[in-house]
Amino acid sequence: MAVTPGAEFTVGAVRTIISGKAIGQGWDVDRTSGRIAATVPVTQAGVHMVVIQHWLESFTRKGAQSGSAK
Repeated sequence: MAVTPGAEFTVGAVRTIISGKAIGQGWDVDRTSGRIAATVPVTQAGVHMVVIQHWLESFTRKGAQSGSAK
């Protein structure tokens, strides 16, 4: 629901933002964007997760190298 604080506090209509199974504590709200991140269990066979650590440093380093080749 949309809430408008101020001299006259108003509350809008209720909106469904997540449906399906209950997600319990597997969610959070980004304070900057207001987006909601929710975890969903992976139940399909053959699904893989790839974790790349320090990817930003590698990306930055490669960008600097390609820029110096000009």
